Amino acid sequence: MIKTIRAIYKNGVLQPLQEVELEENAEVVLTFESPPVTTAEPPNGTDPLAGISFASGLGDLAQNFDDHRFGRK
Repeated sequence: MIKTIRAIYKNGVLQPLQEVELEENAEVVLTFESPPVTTAEPPNGTDPLAGISFASGLGDLAQNFDDHRFGRK
């Protein structure tokens, strides 16, 4: 019988996250598959830096970036 279940590894023991129908002391073969790594998306597509602001007196910092970076203006 092949059955896939989710489990968590804690303190050296795999703990099933759902009911497992096995007899006590039953021997099983484990195949591990880690969940895919996902990048955290901002909730509702919002920009996580949108609330950060400061008064620099400059407009768009991306425009003429090198001029500001190297002090040409």
